[in-house]
Amino acid sequence: MEVVESISIPSISDGASASGGQTTESKCECGLAPVLRTALTFQNMGRRFWGCPNFLTGKPCKFFHFIPGDKVIEGRVRDLLLRLKDKQLRFQSENERLKKENADLIKENADLMKERADLIKGNDDLMKENAGLLVENGNLLHENGPFRVSSLAVVASLVVSLYLWRLK
Repeated sequence: MEVVESISIPSISDGASASGGQTTESKCECGLAPVLRTALTFQNMGRRFWGCPNFLTGKPCKFFHFIPGDKVIEGRVRDLLLRLKDKQLRFQSENERLKKENADLIKENADLMKERADLIKGNDDLMKENAGLLVENGNLLHENGPFRVSSLAVVASLVVSLYLWRLK
């Protein structure tokens, strides 16, 4: 049962009354004072009833009593309320779909960020290894003569230039 309004009405023993002088002395099976609600179902549109205050929490007892003599809303008002109820349900459904899509995108983004971090670390490791090889090549070239040292300088400057270009 769909509900549009809900007010808490203490029991008559507390000396309180509902609008129109209607009161309820009973308590629901949860031991709580029932609340006044309005039905939004097709068959009972607009009828007021006493119900468990836990109705909207998903853990209500079965306490439910229509107010005697309360009339069902008919005609254009009923049609309008049904259209609004349908629209609300569609919005709720779309909202749930978007929440799920958002959660999926957040997870995908986290996975991509981790993958990017791993790639950056791998790139840094390769750059360090490359620098070590350049030093080793420089030592070998130095041992083999001045011509090779100048060749090493050209290669080293080319590698450093490429590295700096990639950082841009």
